[in-house]
Order: sequence, then structure tokens, then C-alpha cells
Amino acid sequence: MGNAVDLSDTELSALQVVVVCMCSLSMLGSGLMILSYRLWKDIRVASRKILCFLSLADFGVACSAFLGVIFEKENLLVADDGGSTRLCVATSFVTTYCSICSFCWTTCMAIFLYISIVKGNPKGAERAMRTFHVVCWGFPLVVLCVALGFDVLGYDSSVAVGWCWLKHKGPFPLWQLMAGKLWEMLSYVLTTYFYIAVKRKISQEMNNPPRGSARNSNSNDGVMTDDMSSLVSQSALQAAKEADRKMVLVPVVFVLVRLWGTIRYFVTNYSADSDNLYWLAVLQGLGDTSQGFVNAILFCFFTKAVRAHILACCRRKKLPPFQTNMPYPAYGAIRSLS
Repeated sequence: MGNAVDLSDTELSALQVVVVCMCSLSMLGSGLMILSYRLWKDIRVASRKILCFLSLADFGVACSAFLGVIFEKENLLVADDGGSTRLCVATSFVTTYCSICSFCWTTCMAIFLYISIVKGNPKGAERAMRTFHVVCWGFPLVVLCVALGFDVLGYDSSVAVGWCWLKHKGPFPLWQLMAGKLWEMLSYVLTTYFYIAVKRKISQEMNNPPRGSARNSNSNDGVMTDDMSSLVSQSALQAAKEADRKMVLVPVVFVLVRLWGTIRYFVTNYSADSDNLYWLAVLQGLGDTSQGFVNAILFCFFTKAVRAHILACCRRKKLPPFQTNMPYPAYGAIRSLS
């Protein structure tokens, strides 16, 4: 295996600038996701709570990677004897732990929507939250404790893109899988499968809406007129269409931002020509730290309820609580995501 990142000082500096900028955007995006959940009660549904925990993990990834780049510039990651410093091992632990947590929460978000919408069991999905917490916070901790016990956390230039991850020690490709890549690829498959199933269910309900549900909804005075019913139906249809499109965007965007690190894993370990892949290192540096930023775009700026709150804050206006009288039962689980 060649050295996948044999960089000049100029290339290294450019890579560090790219990573620092994306980390900064992701920290801001993750912070906005968490802040929006805390500020606005009308969007505090279970699905957005999962996004809040996902954002916490993404913030950890971006923050530790940001610090890793700063520490590397200050030559604090590699010891005088060429080994990894304790600071490097610590940042590797945090970055890898938060990355696996992020994969787990991304998958659990898809599972939650699948149970709520496809299986029609919202209460069951909410009861699964305890299991989600155990898996998403506990399982990565077990993986990282095992890696720490085998002393494989640290720095290696063949896989580094600005922060510490693993030392080139033992069955290296296997440790790369166990310390992130396996769970990343598994998340690709599961997330795509569950979101496709959710999208199909939403499309079915859009094509076959329950009759009379909008007419039976109550307005402020207890009566829903025909005109009001028509407006609600049109609003519901538009919102359902937006949710339907987002069910395609979410797995596609997730795979696109994380794919470059996966490609680099296979090229570095299994390709005869794995040298001078600077462009792939840059794309990995961008993608691996960008999920907090991307999620903020999808679930804040491209989400009507949250966007309305943000604009109201900018204009210093008070926004009435977000209401949905929806004739589409599946829409309830995603009303604050579309």
C-alpha cells in the first residue's frame, strides 16, 4: 500500500483550511439544529428530538476534527519518537466515537420513521427511543474501548485528513472497518432501504388520502367550512409532496457526503495505484465533517416550520405555533421535517 497522502506544505495547508472551514460550518449548523429544538416548542416532536441527538454527535465530530487540525499545525499530535501523543489518542477517541454515534443516529432516524409511517405504530416508535439511546451511545463506546485496549488509536499519514484516527498497526484494514467504515457502509444500506420504504408509503397516502378527515377537523370555532377544508387539503398535499421529495434527498445527501472516505478506504487498501490521491483526501475532509452543516440546510432552511421561525426572529416578529390539520396520517411523524 502506498502513502495515500504524501502532501507538500502548500497542499497540507490548503487541506487544513478546507477542513477547518467545513468544521466551523458544521458546528454552526449543529448548534442551530439543537437551538431550534430548544427554542420552539411547536417543532418538538420525536423525529426532531432524534435530529437533536444526531446534531450533538455531528457537533462532536466537527469540534474534535477542528481541534485535531489546530493541534497538527502546532505539532502536538506526533511525539518525538514518531508515535502518537496522548492528545492525538484523545482526539481520535472523541472523533471516532462521535462519528459512529452519528451513523447510528442517522440509521435510527430512518428506523423511527419506518416504524411510525410504514408500520403505522408511532407509539411503538417512541418507545424505541430508549433502545436507540443504548445503541447509539453505548455501542460506539464499546467499539472505541476495544480499539483503545488494542492501542490502535492514533495518527498515520496514509489515512489522515487533518486529524487523528488510527495507527498503522496489526490488521489495519480490519481496524479501519471496525473503527468506522463498516458501520458507515451499513448505515448507507439501512438508511437508503428505510427511506425508500417511507417514501413509498407517503406516496401511497398522497394518492389515496382518507376521505372526510379534513372536513372533520376542528377550526377555532369548532366548524370546518368547505373553503377551509379545501385550503387545508391543498396545504397538506403541498407539505406531503415536500416530505416525499425529502425522503429521497436525505439518503442521497448522506451517502454523497460520506462516500469519499469509503472510496478512499478501498483505494488505499486494495488498489495498486494509491499514491497522490490529494483530491480524494480533500473530498473526504469536506464530506466527513459536513453532516452537521448539511442537516441544518435540509432540516432548518429547507423545512418550512423552522424557516418561518428563523425569518420571524430576523424580523423580530412573533410567529403563531405551527399547525397542521393533515388528511395524511403518515405525515404526522414528519410534520416538522418537511
